[in-house]
Amino acid sequence: MIGAQPFCFSRERLFAIYPNLGSDQEVSVTTTSCKRGVVSRWAIAVGFGGVFGVSKDAVFFTGGGAEDVISQDIEPLFRGKTVNGYPPIDFSVLADNRSTRLSIHQDTLYFMYPGTDGCRYVLVYSLLYKFWTPWRFGVSPSYLESDMDTPIPSFLLGGETTGKSYLIENAAFSDDGVAITCVARNGT
Repeated sequence: MIGAQPFCFSRERLFAIYPNLGSDQEVSVTTTSCKRGVVSRWAIAVGFGGVFGVSKDAVFFTGGGAEDVISQDIEPLFRGKTVNGYPPIDFSVLADNRSTRLSIHQDTLYFMYPGTDGCRYVLVYSLLYKFWTPWRFGVSPSYLESDMDTPIPSFLLGGETTGKSYLIENAAFSDDGVAITCVARNGT
């Protein structure tokens, strides 16, 4: 739902759903001005006043009307090109699997996709500052989900091969027991 409006995506576009006031068992469906569909049922996330989706050529946002593309910086991934060492999206496995996902946690959008090398990758988009950054984990991710059932929402990662769920924390020092390494640069 976008606000109080039910919607439905196809692979090609967004449809609005309205109750049929002449019947209590039927609905009416109309097209919207959003001309992008989603590649799988897992490739949407609702939040920030609308819906984010992964189409065959972009990550986009719609409030029910025309879509806004937010993936200009990573567009070559959709065109079969590597970006900053990250392989392109493997579209041959998108249609019926769960490896392409979108999740929102706090003010961040998480985009998980299958690479052409057979691995899963996560790119993170700051909804406030409008930029993409990669995330890497010690395990191959199966899902990324915000757990809203707790007083302070937590963020969970499912390990594809480990069968474990991991709590993603801002103040963590290991990734399932593996030390987290980083490189920091200053202006000098």
